[in-house]
Amino acid sequence: MQAEAQIAKTTLDYDALMDLVLRIGFELIDSGAETYRVEESLLRILSCYGLKEIDIFAVANYLLVSFVNPDGKTFSRGKRILARHENLNRLGKLNQLSREICLETPEISDARQQLEEIAQLTGYSLIVRLFAAAVVGFAFCLMFGGSIQAGALAGAASVIVRLSIEPQIRLHVNGIFINIFGGAIGALLSLWIMQLGWSTEMDRIMIGIYMNLVPGLALTNSLRDIIAGDYLSGLTKLTEALLIASAIAIGSGMVFSLMR
Repeated sequence: MQAEAQIAKTTLDYDALMDLVLRIGFELIDSGAETYRVEESLLRILSCYGLKEIDIFAVANYLLVSFVNPDGKTFSRGKRILARHENLNRLGKLNQLSREICLETPEISDARQQLEEIAQLTGYSLIVRLFAAAVVGFAFCLMFGGSIQAGALAGAASVIVRLSIEPQIRLHVNGIFINIFGGAIGALLSLWIMQLGWSTEMDRIMIGIYMNLVPGLALTNSLRDIIAGDYLSGLTKLTEALLIASAIAIGSGMVFSLMR
């Protein structure tokens, strides 16, 4: 068994292995993984294939992988991540794939096939996303002291806001502009609800609506990266979260200024 493993290592296609780990790292970042998770996963995978002098550098929008094979040849490659599409279901499956690779050290082609199947996983359907938006709007409105009626209105308005930003998300519009637009629509709906006399709890309704836009995952990951010592990546994600929050404020502020 050890002899077979040694032969497998000497005949290993290191270019294919580099492609595999770089794609796994890209999919992890794209799915919303923390920096330490990406770096540790790739480090363990490469170590299981008998490689030494492994260096992994990952930030929110860039990944660099380098290693030295048993013959002393250095392999190094980087990949730019232009946009991220958080998907915790896909992230969980990628984590499981990384564990299986470390435990079984499969053929690179087999691991690549499993990776392609995971990469094809899509997010939740539009109906599920709209339902989730309604639940978030309703629950957070109640959490901050709103009435049942205000919660129902916040849930309905959250669905409208979600529908309004869906085309922009599909067109990969910059997240700053998406949240400016979403913040403006949310403020406009809250004002209409108050002016129509349906509720006077405009502040709580707005909280319920805007909790659908708050970058919770980016903020959480930024703090975890900072605590783990990955200050560059953590500050990058924190800046992103603050910019998104500012965009929401800009959108709502524009509406309040125009409707004064």
